[in-house]
Amino acid sequence: MSQLSTLQQNLEKAGLSIDHSLRLEGAQPRELATELTLRYPVASAQLPALSAALDALATNPKATVIEPVQDQTERRELATAQEIAQQQKRAEQQQIQPSNSPSQDQARREFIDAAVPVAQSLRENGGGLQAAYLQQVSKSLLKQPEIKPLDQENLVKVLAKIDQVPALKDSHSVGQLRQAMQVLNPPIKPEQTQTQQQERRRGPKL
Repeated sequence: MSQLSTLQQNLEKAGLSIDHSLRLEGAQPRELATELTLRYPVASAQLPALSAALDALATNPKATVIEPVQDQTERRELATAQEIAQQQKRAEQQQIQPSNSPSQDQARREFIDAAVPVAQSLRENGGGLQAAYLQQVSKSLLKQPEIKPLDQENLVKVLAKIDQVPALKDSHSVGQLRQAMQVLNPPIKPEQTQTQQQERRRGPKL
């Protein structure tokens, strides 16, 4: 009951308008069952955020989102198309700082382009945190010629989530992402390999 007001405020902040609110019967003790009819402009410049908010709401065990399948599909397609267009515009405004390797710069561009639809699919499948990791790596690659160690760790989490989504893990965008990562992950230095071998020879301490 105490969460209803906060929920309504968050929905309105995301750009959704509440057409009406109707209290329902049959709620559990200390709970208030309420039906909200939500509306949003399809042509909104904030459609990707609106779409992500609806998908996130659908994962809440206390909420049931009733939306026709055709409307849901159209909403996601429009949001993805808009996000890709926005990403391309940002990419034009934020050019990659060139390195000494044209092939590496090409891989950076391929990673950034592929990350957009992959991040959108992750959000649609409950992977909002992994989508944020992916976008952070894309931002870093505008200036860095290689994927930083911390970003490599986060990408492991991203790929683990991708592998849990059958329709996503075999997609063209994910394949492009993996190929780019092979080029952008820096090779292990010889001294790192020697240190790892020494640690294995030492064995456990009692």
